Amino acid sequence: MKKCTQPGCNLSVFSKGLCQRHWRACYGKPLQRQAIKKRAQRLAPVSAKRAQQLAQYRRLRDGYLKKHPKREIGVAGCTGVATEVHHTAGRENGRLLVVEDFKATCRACHRWATDNSAEAIALGHSKSRTR
Repeated sequence: MKKCTQPGCNLSVFSKGLCQRHWRACYGKPLQRQAIKKRAQRLAPVSAKRAQQLAQYRRLRDGYLKKHPKREIGVAGCTGVATEVHHTAGRENGRLLVVEDFKATCRACHRWATDNSAEAIALGHSKSRTR
């Protein structure tokens, strides 16, 4: 295998009797340094407006659960003790803070109402969100 013709270089020939490093120095474009890319800024998990709503919601939820210690939806596996609030009309578009749409539930009832929305709507435990 041929060696580079430059004095003191023992690298193998790339082209025109030169190694790749020396060939670039003579014939190639000068190497451009790549600009260091800045990391993309992470988005906040919630907006400032939503954070305010959530803080207000926590106070409303805690007050509602104090007033309604027993569950308002009863299904198989129900513990009878209200630990969560079910939003009958959903949580989006400002409905997070509408206390009239709250129902006190245990975890099992809340999971059931969420997973079986058609049945929950028929029984009056949820409202249709397509209206």
